[in-house]
Parts: sequence; C-alpha cells; structure tokens
Amino acid sequence: MSAVTVPVDFLVAGAIPTATKQILQATASTGATGTAQWVSGSSAHETPLTVGGTGVAFANSWVNFGAPTESTSYFKDPFGIVHLRGAAKSGTVGAAIFTLPAGYRPANQRYFAVISNSLFGYLYVNSSGNVVLSSGSNASVTFDGVHFDV
Repeated sequence: MSAVTVPVDFLVAGAIPTATKQILQATASTGATGTAQWVSGSSAHETPLTVGGTGVAFANSWVNFGAPTESTSYFKDPFGIVHLRGAAKSGTVGAAIFTLPAGYRPANQRYFAVISNSLFGYLYVNSSGNVVLSSGSNASVTFDGVHFDV
C-alpha cells in the first residue's frame, strides 16, 4: 500500500472495515492516535468540477473563486459520505451553483451553514443534486466542511 497519513484518533481498538473497495486500512488502540493508509491515493476519489470539461459544469454564472482556495470539487469517501470543497464566486444567489450527478445526491434536501464573503451563508443540496446558496453573498461561498450521506 502507498502511504498517505491520515489521523485516525477517532478509532476504537481494531481496524476500519475495509470491505468497501479496500480503500483504508488502519489500526489503533483504544484512546490512542494512529494513522491510516489510502490504497490508491486520496485524490483518486475526487471528481473536479470543470466548466466545459468532463466534470459537472458550474451554472448561473458561478465560477471557481481561485487562489488561494482549491478548485471546487466533490468526492465520496469509502463510507458513502459525499464531501464538497473549494470556493465559488460571481453567480446568482438562490440559483444552482452546480448539480451533483446521481449517486452523489442526498435522498432529501440538506442544509448547511457556510462562509460567504467572510459572513454567514445558507447553502442547501437537494435530492436533484442542485447545490444552492440560498442566502449570502456571491462575492464568495466556501464548500469546505459540507458533507452528507447518500
């Protein structure tokens, strides 16, 4: 296995179940801090959102925020949790920023507090996969910390 160290201090004695695609393998003692290893590299599970490319296109004039933030992307971890990250700007508040593909959508609408232009923003992801900033500023919206099960 190629080693990418990931903290696993949340583990109890034993190993993370690796039945799902054998992605992670880790061990730790109860109350101890251990490490985990990605079998195929953590970036292998990320799908970047690109305008006009093979990923999902931004909608309604939204674009990547740019440096110093990462490009907007999403991935599903080995436990079926979808994670969003990066930041966007310049689009229409209240309209879809982008749409997640089938298999990455929640069964019901999910709501998230996000940072929008250094203030509080309100984002939701609906069962159609639309990611929408319903309140906040189009100067910027961050997706880091947005995650949900599918």
